[in-house]
Amino acid sequence: MADPVDVELTLGGWIVASIVTAAVTLWGVRYAHRKEVESQRAHEDIVGLYRPLRNEMERILEERYKIGKGWPIWSPSDEFNDVLRRGLLRPARHDGLRGEIESLVKLHAEHMEARTTYYDSVVETLDTVFQSAKVNAVGGEERPLRSVIGLDFRDDRFHLAIAGDVDGWIDMFKQLQGNADAANARVQWRTMIPTTEELFYEIQKQTSDVYRAYRGSANALLTQATKIRDILDRAIREAG
Repeated sequence: MADPVDVELTLGGWIVASIVTAAVTLWGVRYAHRKEVESQRAHEDIVGLYRPLRNEMERILEERYKIGKGWPIWSPSDEFNDVLRRGLLRPARHDGLRGEIESLVKLHAEHMEARTTYYDSVVETLDTVFQSAKVNAVGGEERPLRSVIGLDFRDDRFHLAIAGDVDGWIDMFKQLQGNADAANARVQWRTMIPTTEELFYEIQKQTSDVYRAYRGSANALLTQATKIRDILDRAIREAG
């Protein structure tokens, strides 16, 4: 006949073993579920957040050439705005990235303000310089250059030429002279004061400070976009 104590110990061992097994199984199920949730969340982050933002950073960096034209270097895409609108950066795990994106948005606003200031300064300076410049009509009468070159100073051709170099300005001005001649301006271009080159350097001088601020804002935006792109590359590797 079995010893009652042995029976109790055996039953107790089975019970303990069953409890441990059940606990381990439950922990395993919960762990597997947690890993599945984390994996799904990582996939959603990559597809819905990291890659769209990385594409946006590449768009910004690809437009660095616009600095030489005096243009804005970024117009946020619908996809980027949708990421912000949907609050995909709100979870605490994205705190760092959210802060960097907020800095990017702030720098973009500063860049747009600097670009507007530069643009308006060019328009104002063009008007001032052209009003003071003179050219003689065929009969000898002195005329304001502004009355001969009637193009709107908000025309992109002026801004592209000013943001470029003197050769581009001269080429653009020759076209304007040809247009004026075709419209029967009847002026002697050799009498123009200041000269075409002097016009360029005077306008450039008067707008140099605001252009420097514009360039600085553009470069700050590009630097931040590069930083965010690197952060996203790392996040994609770690989540993948």
